[in-house]
Amino acid sequence: MRRNELVAAVGIVIAAVVSGCGDASTTPPIGERWTPQSPASDLIVHDGDTVEVTGQVIAAPGQPVVFCPPRASTRDPQVPVVRPGETPTPVEPPAPTCPAALAVTVSGVDLHRLSHPVTAQGTRTGWATLRGIWHDRSIDVTEQTAPKQPTPRPDDVPCPTPTAGWKSNNANTIREQDALVVYIRARPERFADVRAGYTGKVTVMVVPVVSGDLDSTQRELESVYKANLCVTRGVLSIAEANRLAQRVAALIDHTANSISGVALDTSNGRVVVALFIVTEQLHEQFATIGLDKLHLAPVVRPVQ
Repeated sequence: MRRNELVAAVGIVIAAVVSGCGDASTTPPIGERWTPQSPASDLIVHDGDTVEVTGQVIAAPGQPVVFCPPRASTRDPQVPVVRPGETPTPVEPPAPTCPAALAVTVSGVDLHRLSHPVTAQGTRTGWATLRGIWHDRSIDVTEQTAPKQPTPRPDDVPCPTPTAGWKSNNANTIREQDALVVYIRARPERFADVRAGYTGKVTVMVVPVVSGDLDSTQRELESVYKANLCVTRGVLSIAEANRLAQRVAALIDHTANSISGVALDTSNGRVVVALFIVTEQLHEQFATIGLDKLHLAPVVRPVQ
């Protein structure tokens, strides 16, 4: 079982997703959009700051060139039905667009250097990582590169190798995994979310414990799950993470907050907040919730 096959053990995973850019683009293979946590105060963007963004650039005829964050999903253009003997008529995809709430005017972009370029109905689009000066929701681009690959999400095993070694013939069936997840979910105040970790080709189920002794909990869980198990100290219980996620989700209704989603990051045990930009006001709101328990993942990031 790979990481994305493990069902999350938190009830509120995605609170909302803002629809992204238009149909004509092909999202480049930039991997999982996850970044290591930075101190929240380092993520605040002020006018005049140098910032960096990665996503889609859209240049429509007679309109300012805009940057648009990576979209959440892609809708394929409709393919017409062709009867036997008929010649298919090429269908030009619709011109890409970007919601006004997400679009950022950019100047100084070299459209000839965009990755995965597409032209649809006169609108040119492609992908890039842009660095430049932020001012009044615009970026004066000073540096342009191909889209950067985000850091892979950690899937390490935070436990030492047992004296006898990890079980290579890991009886790691879906039924056993499900039984472990059900057991953890039934005790949301004691445990954080369970995840799969990997050491070489060996799968180890990692269970963070928030309340209780680790050694006795290890023995308790071994009666439920016979395969490789790593019991470690957790940050947030499932129950507390849900409560925090609900508080963050309440901020989504305010458009100015630019929050697009809330989830639990099983690799670091914190509540992930996907958002467009961190402002002073939003930073203060997060501080009342608990910045040490949040992982802020903005699209617009200051360059330190």
